[in-house]
Amino acid sequence: MRKRELMQLTTDGAVANEKANGLAAIEAVTPGSVAKTDAERLLTQSKANLKKDAIQERTDLTQEEKEEAIKQVEEAGEARNKVDIAYY
Repeated sequence: MRKRELMQLTTDGAVANEKANGLAAIEAVTPGSVAKTDAERLLTQSKANLKKDAIQERTDLTQEEKEEAIKQVEEAGEARNKVDIAYY
């Protein structure tokens, strides 16, 4: 609400109502950088993909061991996503 409009309010109730609306609007603002969180998420995904590729290329592991290692990488990624969601 603009100052001019605020000055035209005639009752304490109307002023209190507008004050509450303004405070609610301020509280609704969540600071943070969407670009930064998106970049962090992409970086994490890229690292996970590189790790999975490295696991697949290893010749000293059986197919079952590779699958288990890849599963662990994916679970770690899911855990990281849950942390990011809780934090941001």
